[in-house]
Amino acid sequence: MKQIIMFPLILISSFLFMGNGCGLRTYYQLIAYDSPTPIVFEVKMDSVRTNAFAGIDYMYMNGYHENEKINIVRLNYQTTNTGKFNLSNFSLQAFYGTYFVKGIDGKYTSDSVYDGIKSGYGARVSYTGGLNFNIKGFRLGIGIEPSVNFDFGEYSHFRINAARERVIERNADFIKLNLNIIPYVSIPVSENSLINMQMNVGIPGFISPIISLQIDNQIFWTGYNEDRMNFGLMVNFDTIRSNF
Repeated sequence: MKQIIMFPLILISSFLFMGNGCGLRTYYQLIAYDSPTPIVFEVKMDSVRTNAFAGIDYMYMNGYHENEKINIVRLNYQTTNTGKFNLSNFSLQAFYGTYFVKGIDGKYTSDSVYDGIKSGYGARVSYTGGLNFNIKGFRLGIGIEPSVNFDFGEYSHFRINAARERVIERNADFIKLNLNIIPYVSIPVSENSLINMQMNVGIPGFISPIISLQIDNQIFWTGYNEDRMNFGLMVNFDTIRSNF
């Protein structure tokens, strides 16, 4: 089982960080740098199952090039169908963020047109399917998450224009099909609460560990690696809707 899980992780991570040998920088879609949202599970409270959540999260990240910074705020709507040995999540996301570009002007071009803060916005649609062992609510499994990611705004125009001028590598499509592989563990704490841990490998996020605490109608989650921090909150969508 360990070898089955590790092989696709090594394959994808090797592909993601493989250089092209040309020496030019590559800039990805803005959402590509963010973490995926956490897997969520149904929670039963007073015979009612909670399976739809709305949330907000914030990401701060050091760019892959020196002195660059990325900030993203994201809104999310996510549903779950949780079986005994399988799960599925469907997620709709909208985001706004900024990428502080640094070190292109004067190094790759004599013009002072590319450095600076580039804003961007977009959307993401994803589906996660997972298979797991289930022992009295303890789950150990692996999921796969294909997604469609849309990127617009000033940052997207920067990627198009700079690639056209051969200042950066061409990677300027505003729509991308991406994939994440997600080993996960879910540990029951009480009848209505779970601690969930997952390791996302793919795009968006590249390598993104996440830990989440699911309590009744709320999910608190965070993610961290040496370059990126995420903080997020999800709330039962029916609770939000009842207030309007």
